[in-house]
Amino acid sequence: LAILFFIQFVARPLKVLSATYGSGLSLADKTLIAWIGPRGIIAAAVSALFALRLDMQGYEDARLLVGLTFVVIIGTVVIQSLTAKNLAKWLGVREASPQGVLFIGANPVARKLAAALKSNGYSVRLADSLRPNIAQARMLGLPVFLGNPVSRLAEKEVDLVGIGRMLGCSENEDLNTLAAQRYQREFGKDNIFRLSGQEESARSERHSVSEAMKGKAAFNENLTYSVLLGHFLRGAEVRTTTLSEEFTFADYKTRYAEGAIPLFVIDSKKKLTVVCGELKDDQVVAGNKVIALIKPEALSKQKTDKKAGRKPHLPKTPGLDNPD
Repeated sequence: LAILFFIQFVARPLKVLSATYGSGLSLADKTLIAWIGPRGIIAAAVSALFALRLDMQGYEDARLLVGLTFVVIIGTVVIQSLTAKNLAKWLGVREASPQGVLFIGANPVARKLAAALKSNGYSVRLADSLRPNIAQARMLGLPVFLGNPVSRLAEKEVDLVGIGRMLGCSENEDLNTLAAQRYQREFGKDNIFRLSGQEESARSERHSVSEAMKGKAAFNENLTYSVLLGHFLRGAEVRTTTLSEEFTFADYKTRYAEGAIPLFVIDSKKKLTVVCGELKDDQVVAGNKVIALIKPEALSKQKTDKKAGRKPHLPKTPGLDNPD
């Protein structure tokens, strides 16, 4: 127990402090690193070998080495596994559940969606092999990766800190499918999304890729890349609306009718939900934000009503319908 105490509270902290000197890490970071350092199979194997060699050389207490090592292994694993989460939270270095989105493709559709999420405070990454797309995304201040998102280099260079889901927006549907398979390991099946394919309804089941392989169809099955791009080319915008008790989701739907397509929902705890299918009234409550594509005809109607002096039913919450 004395050896365990010395390793945990003296040796390990001194080692981390010396190794991280001048690194720029905060004291909280160093404290967490110093606390976490469980021993395992390597320590057990080496101690068994050392104990055997020392015993052969006549050291009477050599066999105690294995027992001492296992006390350290069990102690560090149990102590650190039970306390690391709370310690990280107390130190303020625990990362919240990642809510950001990795976009496969940096085309106009992906850029519009990513910019809307970034303006709401979410981490985004865009991966594309086409330099013009990457250049346009950089001009918007969006983090990008130039190259194939399923390449070996992408595994090393794509920063996934703060990213918790993937959205396949590439015009290349096969790439979206490959990326869905690749990033399931990172985010899990429930956080893999893609735009509906252009010919999904036309293909027979025999010639279609399994839904489990492609990920969930984001937004709705009719909203393909071409349809989204067409809306944007005609002047559609992505806007964020904050709902309130005075302006419910039912009011929102009444105001826009078919002129708005909900894309994402943000709850009061900043949890991001990708809309899949029709969004029900009970799924959105006061305090939630709805990020939606507003069709050009709905925007034109708003301008016409404003010129005519007709005031739409607006919530009292400031910042309604801020275009991203």
